[in-house]
Amino acid sequence: MGNLYVNTEAKLNHYHHPSGRPNQYQYGVMVVRNGWYVWRTKNPKPLFSAKLKWHSITILLTLIRFSNTFTTGNKKQAFTEALGRTVGWWSLFFDKPKQK
Repeated sequence: MGNLYVNTEAKLNHYHHPSGRPNQYQYGVMVVRNGWYVWRTKNPKPLFSAKLKWHSITILLTLIRFSNTFTTGNKKQAFTEALGRTVGWWSLFFDKPKQK
């Protein structure tokens, strides 16, 4: 097709437009439910200790996100994501994602 050139002096800026992102609540729900799905795909029959570990990590990350409500400038964003993570975690007990 042609010659390939490498320009080591090239610069790239990557800007995210806010309209292309889900809101933080939906993001929190998605992180937990998708994380559970990926974990269960890798571990189809986990031991009780593995389940306990996954739930403990998920709760810890949610608590860290809740604590960000007090320590960051984006308090509303941190709170709504933590709320979404909490709802996503509770939703796993009632409606788990379907595994293929």
